[in-house]
Amino acid sequence: MELFDLDRPLIELVSSQERGAWNIRHALEGVQIFGGIGSGKTSGSGRMLALKYLAGGFGGLVLTVKPDEKQAWQDYCRLTGREQDLIILEPNGPHRFNFLQYESRQSQNVITENIVEVLKTVIRAGAEKDSGKSDDAFWETALDMLIFNVIDLCQLAYGRISVQQMYDIVQTIPKSNENLQTDESQGPVKAF
Repeated sequence: MELFDLDRPLIELVSSQERGAWNIRHALEGVQIFGGIGSGKTSGSGRMLALKYLAGGFGGLVLTVKPDEKQAWQDYCRLTGREQDLIILEPNGPHRFNFLQYESRQSQNVITENIVEVLKTVIRAGAEKDSGKSDDAFWETALDMLIFNVIDLCQLAYGRISVQQMYDIVQTIPKSNENLQTDESQGPVKAF
């Protein structure tokens, strides 16, 4: 791994009284850009920093919902000769990230509870506020138990976890007494 010189300048700062530099160390300590809507935060300061970071060999993760942001980052990478480094994750794109599989492979002793929490976090992030969801602890516990057991079944059956596999398992749950199979030696299943 090539080490960075943290004092290497990224941006030269010049005034009538003195010269200075904004260096890699400053960049790693954090950046905040403030301004009103339409004041040029993204197209001005944000663009300049993105180009300096890319030219300086930085990597990063860009999360956006702006429709034109993907094209902007493609342009930044082209301008700095970094097109080959750009990986775009998007619906129907060639690249995928299975967050459940990633989480389940983080250690030899996978803790199902951790995977349940990751999945619930993703579910909550995608849920709309005030969508009629019940705050009843009974239903929350029932959901936790379902997810917990389905994750374990996925691990046992497939050796990995995906949302599709979890969905397929849940769809096999009998929906009525007629769909329940019984062991004749045990007698019929009784519904309460």
